[in-house]
Amino acid sequence: MSDFYSTTAPVAPREFVVAESADVDAAGAAIVVACLPGNSGQAVLEEAVRESVYRGSRSTPAALHVVSYHSDAAATPGQAERAEADAIGAQLAEAGIEYRVYRAGTEPAEQLLGLIESTGAELVAISVRRRSPMMKLFLGSVAQQLILDAPCPVLTVK
Repeated sequence: MSDFYSTTAPVAPREFVVAESADVDAAGAAIVVACLPGNSGQAVLEEAVRESVYRGSRSTPAALHVVSYHSDAAATPGQAERAEADAIGAQLAEAGIEYRVYRAGTEPAEQLLGLIESTGAELVAISVRRRSPMMKLFLGSVAQQLILDAPCPVLTVK
C-alpha cells in the first residue's frame, strides 16, 4: 500500500519500445525526451539533438530515449504510433543520433523517472504547454512531477 510520501518502483520501459537504432546501447551518455505531438514535440526534439551533440563525446553523441505521448497506452502499438516513431527515428538517424522510441504507458511520469534511472540519463528534455488553473486542479502534470522528482537537470521547451 502506498501513501502520499512513498515512491513507486520505476516502470520497466523495455516493453514499451516501438523503434530503436542499432547501436543505441553503445552510446556513452543518455538523454530522456518527453515528446508531445505537434510543434512543441518538434521543438523539444531539436533541442534534444543539440544537447546530445553537446553532451556526447567528440565521436559519439549522447543517445536519445524518446517517450512519445501520442499513445492511448494500448497493449500494443497502433499503426499511427509506429509511423510517428519511425518519423522520429528517421529524423534522429539523419542527425547521426542513436535513439530508442517508447510509447507512453498509463503512468507517464513514473515511466520517465524509471527510464531516467535505468539509462543513467544526464538530462531530461520535455515539452510543456499552458494549462488553465482548473485543469491543474483536476489533472496532474507530468512536467511538474519530472521537474520536482528527476535526479538530473530538466530542460523545458515551449
